[in-house]
Amino acid sequence: MLSVLLLLTGCIVLFQSGRFQTWLAKEVAARISQEIGARVDIRSIKINFFDRASIEGFYVEDLHKDTLLYVDHIDANFDDVYLGFSHFDFDHVTIRDGQFNVRQFQGEEDLNIQFILDAINGPRDTTKKVRSKPPELFFWDVDVENVDFTYEFRDTIPDTGFGMNYDHLRIRDISAHLSNFLIIDDSLSGTIRDMRLREHSGFVVNDFDADFVVAYTMMDFTNLSVKSPQSSLEGKVHFDYDTYDDLSDFIEKVQMRGKIRKSSVNLNELAVFAPELRGLNQQIEYSGGFKGTIDHLKGFNTMLTFGEDSHFVGSFVMDGLPDTDKMYFRYNVVELQTTRSDIQKIEAYPFYLGDKIALPEMMDKMGIITYRGTLTGYLDDVKAEGRFSTDVGDLETNLRVWYLAEKDQYAYAGQFASERAQLGLLLGMQPQLGDLAMQAEINGVGFNEESLKAEIKSTVPYIQLNGYSYSNININGLVDGKTYDGKLKINDPNLRMDFSGLVDLSLSRPVFDFHANLDRMDLTALHFVKRDSALVISTEINSNFSGKTFDQLEGQIELAQTSVQYGTQRYRMEDLLFEADGEPENKSLRLYSDMADASITGAFRMASLPDAISKVLNSFLPSYTAIHTRNELPFNQNFQYAVTIKDLDLASALFFPSIDIGKGTHIEGDFASLSNRIKMNITSPQLTIAGVRFEDVSSIAGAENSKLKLFAGAERMFVTDSVQVNFIRIDSDAITDSLG
Repeated sequence: MLSVLLLLTGCIVLFQSGRFQTWLAKEVAARISQEIGARVDIRSIKINFFDRASIEGFYVEDLHKDTLLYVDHIDANFDDVYLGFSHFDFDHVTIRDGQFNVRQFQGEEDLNIQFILDAINGPRDTTKKVRSKPPELFFWDVDVENVDFTYEFRDTIPDTGFGMNYDHLRIRDISAHLSNFLIIDDSLSGTIRDMRLREHSGFVVNDFDADFVVAYTMMDFTNLSVKSPQSSLEGKVHFDYDTYDDLSDFIEKVQMRGKIRKSSVNLNELAVFAPELRGLNQQIEYSGGFKGTIDHLKGFNTMLTFGEDSHFVGSFVMDGLPDTDKMYFRYNVVELQTTRSDIQKIEAYPFYLGDKIALPEMMDKMGIITYRGTLTGYLDDVKAEGRFSTDVGDLETNLRVWYLAEKDQYAYAGQFASERAQLGLLLGMQPQLGDLAMQAEINGVGFNEESLKAEIKSTVPYIQLNGYSYSNININGLVDGKTYDGKLKINDPNLRMDFSGLVDLSLSRPVFDFHANLDRMDLTALHFVKRDSALVISTEINSNFSGKTFDQLEGQIELAQTSVQYGTQRYRMEDLLFEADGEPENKSLRLYSDMADASITGAFRMASLPDAISKVLNSFLPSYTAIHTRNELPFNQNFQYAVTIKDLDLASALFFPSIDIGKGTHIEGDFASLSNRIKMNITSPQLTIAGVRFEDVSSIAGAENSKLKLFAGAERMFVTDSVQVNFIRIDSDAITDSLG
């Protein structure tokens, strides 16, 4: 009996020996190695009274002799072992300093861990209805410290570009606390808290919490909370798949569904999953549900906010992730709201260049911009079909906008319409410009003066200009920067016009080359003039001239078959031709018309001519101060002029009804500002002023230096038809404010 006790005592002492335990563990590991066909090794093991074990250097190879699992240190406290070793309970387990490498080799269907699962569970045999059941493992608490995990598809070249490479995942420095952790068959469940990790791409998780279930055909995470350096996310997510093998094709084969509670996400952090987002440093608040695979993802009850006044409410479908270059999306927009200020804080695409979106300042007057409708397409090719609402009006759109990489420009095509837009308020041109209604079709590229080139077809039901509402306007033409080449038709009760031609404002001297058929233009109704009666003009205009100012003007303007109706009177003018050529130093202006012929030739500038005349008059009439001269270098105004009157009935009726200048009146002269010279000769067969008629009128006026000579006379003056005075003559000199 004593010998038996001594033997048992010796066995217990021997079993408590660390050397013996290590030897025994190595023998067991060698046996396992033979059974599974891969190396299993343990550096050392120590078991205390069957309730605590400490393992160091636990190593498992895969069938390709690569490291599958290595843990430098494992501490385990046993709680209970059930009969038949069918269930093991552990109070606490610590796993420290390890690596777990899951690989799939080219040409193989299974992951390199499958042979271990087969050894535990028995080979997967679909012909058997019942498989042998492995022992159940239950852990009250598990602490994981400094463990690395790798998943890679061997025999592929690692991607060294930006973003996460799903064929070569390298997750480092994993630390976590698990509780109620249960392993049954090939399923895992429990609660994970305080998990931290970093992925080779740069993605970092500061804290991950969840209640989880991982099984052969599904994964479920509830009470989910994920925090990264700039984001935090809460909700739940569920994954379905046919087998674990589908995880190697996660993007296409794993079905997801979940719900995200209000969370804060930094889009630049998400760029590791969608590289096209790199540089989009925007913080958004997000909530909503989702389902589908990554490459075919649907979102619903989505609420997204960003900036100060911007948000999105709606649903979406995205096909093609994570390849954002080919990703197609469809957003059903219940409401998208934003402002110019918020948009200008967003990086322009491509985001990584750091340039911000630039919008014109006038968009501030639009206030809060709201869109309801759909957005479909790709990141660089979007179609908007819906309605924009702003403080200056609403806009219906069916418009596509896409990016032309070869030109580094945006192109667009589609239709848009507005029932009422406060265009004058938007452009800061009130009260001259008021509201507008329009329907338009556009096809073009570019948004600024340098790149804009667009074909426009538009109908304008009304537009308010100068206090008048024009109606029935049609526009059809090509806009190229500051150039318009096309047609304009107006069928308003007070303005009927057909215009076709070119207006080019892009040059230093704008070009105007057009034909206009003005069938009716009521200047009184259109508020161009203030008259008691209607002033209606009809004419045909042919124009081909250039110039930004009158002094730059070169070319010609022709009016044909002109008719002017004022009140009950109608006046006709067959032709009017205006020609201009030359520079201000040597310029010529010529007018040919039924009313008069006129010409000016020489050096002159219309902008400074009034000042030059004032200077000359002041030389012999110093008290003359009607015009104040400017502080500019003097320009030598030196020109000749001539006017021959033909028929001024129209001009007299409109502008000086108390004066009637007879046909054949001729005026000629010259002017030189630097020499203070003025010369004017007038001859007229008849001149009527305020009812007094002068016949055979002649006048000579001349001035040079400080002396002005004036002669005026008429052969006859008729105060009335019966009162006549013959030989009227005035001869006078003016020197320094004195007449003689």
